[in-house]
Amino acid sequence: MIRSWSLATLLGALAGLCALFQVLTRGGHVHGILPRLWGLSFYLPIPYSVRLTILRLIGYSFMVGTGAVVRSQDGKYLLARHTYPIGESRHEVWGIPGGTVDRYENIKETIRREVSQELGLAISVGKLLLVDVSLAPRLDFFFECHVLDGEFRPSSEVSEIGYFDLAAPPDGIAGRHLRLMKAFATGREETQFS
Repeated sequence: MIRSWSLATLLGALAGLCALFQVLTRGGHVHGILPRLWGLSFYLPIPYSVRLTILRLIGYSFMVGTGAVVRSQDGKYLLARHTYPIGESRHEVWGIPGGTVDRYENIKETIRREVSQELGLAISVGKLLLVDVSLAPRLDFFFECHVLDGEFRPSSEVSEIGYFDLAAPPDGIAGRHLRLMKAFATGREETQFS
């Protein structure tokens, strides 16, 4: 016997799937399934543009992100080694710490939350250095930040951190992040757009 599905049944099933997705990604991305799926997608022959399109389809019309630009006294940059790829290839795992803005969240709150959750560090957020629009639909805001307190502890998203010179970045640095760090190094006073 063939069962016919009513519109109400289909809408109910869709609402259930949406609710399940919300539960799986609740509390940001640190403990959600999204970063794991993102990382696994690099083992499949899926073009990067298709990955971004899929993210847009599941609820991100624009992905608004933040980045904490922390420099040491000798001009080195704090970089995080992520447990999943952050660049266009699966080997690009080192980059500027930060993350995606949750709904109704202030951008500066996001950067403090992300660095605390992923690195275990408390930071102060200073001036806006750069807005990167080079990877649509991503829109990333990079702020000058300073570490106030805390001690690094690995998380589900970041396995290690270190301070690196632009002339000797770590193997596996995301090309986009290296390009952005070179833009920060110019020391311009006004906010840059990339």
